[in-house]
Formats: sequence, C-alpha cells, structure tokens
Amino acid sequence: MHLPPPPGYCELDAVLASDAPLIARMHTTLTKTGNRLLAMSADCAELKEWRDGRKQALDHAAEYQTVLRFENQPLPDTPENVLKSYCSGMRILGERSMPGVPADAQERAEQAAKILKPNEMIFLGVVAEEPLVCYGVILQKLKLLSDEENPQVAMFAAMILKEKILLSYLFAPYAERETVTQVLAKQRTNVSHLQRANQK
Repeated sequence: MHLPPPPGYCELDAVLASDAPLIARMHTTLTKTGNRLLAMSADCAELKEWRDGRKQALDHAAEYQTVLRFENQPLPDTPENVLKSYCSGMRILGERSMPGVPADAQERAEQAAKILKPNEMIFLGVVAEEPLVCYGVILQKLKLLSDEENPQVAMFAAMILKEKILLSYLFAPYAERETVTQVLAKQRTNVSHLQRANQK
C-alpha cells in the first residue's frame, strides 16, 4: 500500500530527534484506542519551523492509521457492507454526541466550539459518504498536536483500500464555521490522490 503525504506536506521521521518523541506519543495514544499509526506528516513550512524550534506545535498535520483488530485478517464482510455499517455507526455516535443539534456539521462545529474545554474532543458526526469512503469530523483541544486553547478540526476518512481498512486524518485550526467545509474539500482531494496512487 502506498501512503503519500498530502500535497504540500512532508513526512515526520522517527530517527530525527525533533520528530521521534511526537511519533512515539502518537503511537502510544493510538494503541490505547485500538488503532496503529502508519505514517504522519505536516505542512512542510510548519514542519521546518517546528524542527528548528521556532514553532511550538504543528497546526496542519495528517496521519494514516489502521485498525489493529483487522490489520492481519480479511474483512468481515464485503468492502461496501463494511463501510456502510461503519458509516451508520458513526451517524448514531454523532447524534448521541450532540443530541438536539441539527446534523449540519458547520452548525455543530459552531456550537461545540463554545463548550469545548482543554484536553476534550467532541465528535460532530458524518459529513460525507462516497463509495468505500466515509468522512467524519471531530473538534478538539488536545496538547498532543496543537495547543490546548484553540480548537482544532480533525477530519477523518475511513476507507477500504486494497481490501484493508485505512483511516486518513487531516488536522487544521478551527477558525470559523466554514473551516469544516474547507477541510473536508482538502481531505476529499487527498483521498482521491491516495486512491489513484494505489490503483496499480
């Protein structure tokens, strides 16, 4: 499987002293959730400043993850059914996460930004669905990637690629309600590049 960084992003390197601690922390955090980090990248200009010590956090980052439970075994059903079931489950979670709030992701982001506390995340729900891809979004304030004060959008694409479950995350600072739509558009482009890179 070929996992290229998004356009304009550069991959973090586990052998570099600047990158290794962050990669190790991400591995540890994700393992607890049942996922495994496959690759991590960040906006090339930001990454350079971060490595030089001129920037304290990576505001624009991307990750590829896999689900440990399905990593070395066949899918439990057809790719279409696996993704359909996953997306349905995510929609239910979104309703539970923000009951009574309209399903519109921009509206949910605006509401969540008002109540979000440091070291907290709120799942806003499913924002788009395509054949073999389900897009969901989280609003968070986590110290791991960015600072605790400013909310960050984590847009994920859950997909089936070469008969494997793959999660692609795109992180960006939350500025206004349109941020969700903008990050979704970028993530859809990234997924399209990724699918083309794995057609051979």
